[in-house]
Amino acid sequence: MTFQEAATTAITGAVIGALIGATLTFWLQRARPQAILYSQSFRPDYPDPEGSVQPNPELMNYVQKWYEWSALSRIPPVPTETEYVRALMETRDQVKRSITSYEHLGLCLKDFQNHVDGGRLENARVIFADIDEGVFHALAGHLIYGGGQLTTILELGKPSLQPDEGIQIFKGEKPNPRLTVVRTTPGPRSISFSISKSWAPNHWDNLEVLAVGLCRLLWSDNKTGLSKMATYAGSLVSEQRDVCSKLELAITSALIPFEKIVVEGIITNSGARALSALPRCKLFIQLKGHPVVTEKREAGQIENDVDVWLRFTGTWQEQPVAGAEAIAPGSSFTFLAVSESKIADLPNSDALRKAFDGANVKSYLALALVGLRKDVSIIYSRPSVFRDIENRQDIPPKKG
Repeated sequence: MTFQEAATTAITGAVIGALIGATLTFWLQRARPQAILYSQSFRPDYPDPEGSVQPNPELMNYVQKWYEWSALSRIPPVPTETEYVRALMETRDQVKRSITSYEHLGLCLKDFQNHVDGGRLENARVIFADIDEGVFHALAGHLIYGGGQLTTILELGKPSLQPDEGIQIFKGEKPNPRLTVVRTTPGPRSISFSISKSWAPNHWDNLEVLAVGLCRLLWSDNKTGLSKMATYAGSLVSEQRDVCSKLELAITSALIPFEKIVVEGIITNSGARALSALPRCKLFIQLKGHPVVTEKREAGQIENDVDVWLRFTGTWQEQPVAGAEAIAPGSSFTFLAVSESKIADLPNSDALRKAFDGANVKSYLALALVGLRKDVSIIYSRPSVFRDIENRQDIPPKKG
């Protein structure tokens, strides 16, 4: 090989090496995104802020009768969609807490009755002191809303105490009056009933009579009357728990028309260059071939997959994300995206709900990124089961 040939070979090798090195450096430094979809759900807590609704009249009548102190009873006649949905959700949370309280109250009343029947009246009073407000609330609710009579509620036995023996009535100052009935003797533990805490002033006189009568009975030695009171209160607690259960179901049904698809996921960037995720993305639900009943009530199949536009957002008090989200090198972006349309407005919405409940189809998310080789590049998450995996997943204990 001549000197000229050797030089040419060396130069060519250097150029090739430089090109390989530059290419390798580019590939190592480029942004390398990956998208993971880890949660999908149907949620009503992202209402359209501009819309107004007509509340369900049957639901509102039920609430006014049985749950007049709830958030739902305070909305205007024609609320905004946000006001209505928020009130529905707050009331449902209140109702759920009431159901839990009534279940606990029922168990405590059974324990109270067992101590009364066994002659352990002091132990029974100790138990009752922890549930006095709950029992009074149940009896008062029946008196006011259920058409109960004072004579029916108080004819549970003849207390041994005189009408005015050992009972003190304290009335609070306006504008927050609070009426409490207290039995101070015998014994160090007192029983109290708050009347004006939850009830309108027009009910206070009757409720005062109820509170005084209960106080006399509870500090008497009348086991028959105490046992009857526990049985009667227990039946009312059970009835009111059932009322709350029906109300919870009614509210859940009222929220369904406002549900949207909500997905959560993460975009990682393991490269050395920054990239940005555009705020709109699309969820593809693989419903093609899924069985469906046609308008003529004939069996058919969905012809195409369903695609749904979503937008990055935060909680329901926040506005949707307007601009691209920057993802620095070596970092990640955790996102929450909400469908721009309600589920009820999507094509094949009934089939969509059945597929979600049945967990027999898959879905994947397509996201638009800026900062790769093209002006806008699309990446896709791996297909996952279309269902609320996070909330339905059960983790059993270790065997053995």
